[in-house]
Amino acid sequence: PGKRGTDIAGACRFLSNVLTRRSIVFVVSDFMGDSFEFPLATLAKRHDVTALIVSDPADGELPEGGLVSVIDPETGEPFLLDCSDPTIRAAYRAEAQRLITHRSSLLRRLGVASVELTTNKPFMNEIKRYFDRKAVARRRIIGRGNRSGG
Repeated sequence: PGKRGTDIAGACRFLSNVLTRRSIVFVVSDFMGDSFEFPLATLAKRHDVTALIVSDPADGELPEGGLVSVIDPETGEPFLLDCSDPTIRAAYRAEAQRLITHRSSLLRRLGVASVELTTNKPFMNEIKRYFDRKAVARRRIIGRGNRSGG
């Protein structure tokens, strides 16, 4: 109540406390928040965690729209942003890409598999591809275990 956004850390802490047996966990988010690294790492140590990353391609591009009033997320102060300035738009695009790269490397480092889902495409194709890749990997592991040494 009173708080907006997704509390990934809280969800991971909750699941870590209530799941007593190794489980398969899907976390659906844009993973653009902060302070979820340790709770997600803790959850991923005991469970098979997959991040379903939901994004909108428009989030990576600042639309050309002249002056727009925005709120500074750190100070809460409003200011005018000139969206027609190519330098500002390029800086926005670069920062969006930096955040995506950081998120990907963080999830990889934590051992969390990920599936990218975008709002402009049907998501079932990506999820099916993910499960197909997991099935192939599982067959390879099982195939190695069935080889007789000798």
